[in-house]
Amino acid sequence: MADLIKEEVYRNAIIDSDDMTITELSPDNEKTYSILDIIKRWKDVPNIEVVIRQHAQLPPLDGRNDFESNLRKT
Repeated sequence: MADLIKEEVYRNAIIDSDDMTITELSPDNEKTYSILDIIKRWKDVPNIEVVIRQHAQLPPLDGRNDFESNLRKT
């Protein structure tokens, strides 16, 4: 059976819970989106999945980078 997938992806982004926004950061610009507007677009859509993931680069074999320092600690 075929699948139909609808998704929104925000890359290299940061969440600001004070003003309820998600800001995508790139070398050229910043784009800010309202979390409430995102949620409203998905209102009453069944079978959704919500994933929040942080990406960090793995250290090289010589150990020059500390993997843990690449992850934001809370």
